[in-house]
Amino acid sequence: MLKEVTIDCNLAMTDDERVKRIEALYQQTLFNLAFSKAFCNESAVLAAARMKEKEDATTGRRLHGIN
Repeated sequence: MLKEVTIDCNLAMTDDERVKRIEALYQQTLFNLAFSKAFCNESAVLAAARMKEKEDATTGRRLHGIN
């Protein structure tokens, strides 16, 4: 998308239109970055919770003599 906006021969746009489009692409990229970071953080928390549950289940089985 950015390449299409910045190459003069692809789209008939004024400089102002190009700047606005580049700014919109930049804002979308920032949104995507924030979403990706939040998703990764939530995934890490979920993975840690699952590991804790697995450890708790294993500990419970050992305490009750269940293999």
